[in-house]
Amino acid sequence: MPFGSSRLEKRAAKKGIAIIMAIVRYERKPGDPLTRRQKENLKRIAEVKDEHIDFSDIPELTDEWFARAVRGKFYRPVKEIVSIRLDKDVLAFYRSQGAGYQTRINDALRGAMQAALSARRKARK
Repeated sequence: MPFGSSRLEKRAAKKGIAIIMAIVRYERKPGDPLTRRQKENLKRIAEVKDEHIDFSDIPELTDEWFARAVRGKFYRPVKEIVSIRLDKDVLAFYRSQGAGYQTRINDALRGAMQAALSARRKARK
């Protein structure tokens, strides 16, 4: 049974169509000003003293924990679709290894990039 509170629901009701759920998404872009409500929430949070925060459900971060920590474990870079020309034998080599050849090519390129960046950093020191 439509509630008729939105334009979409009203149009659907006129046509005899029931709307089960409408999804509304808001995107906030970097640099967009905060709303008054967001500013009030941030101000309220900033006023809370550390001793009033309950940390009981958070494990203590010890030196041992940091020694086992892995940087970027859940980092997934944004992918971009590109067209690239590769030597036929290079492409055949990666394809011959089965599914995921594009990922393996990307991994090889990332390794070369990281090696170049590392060499550049060492050269600056």
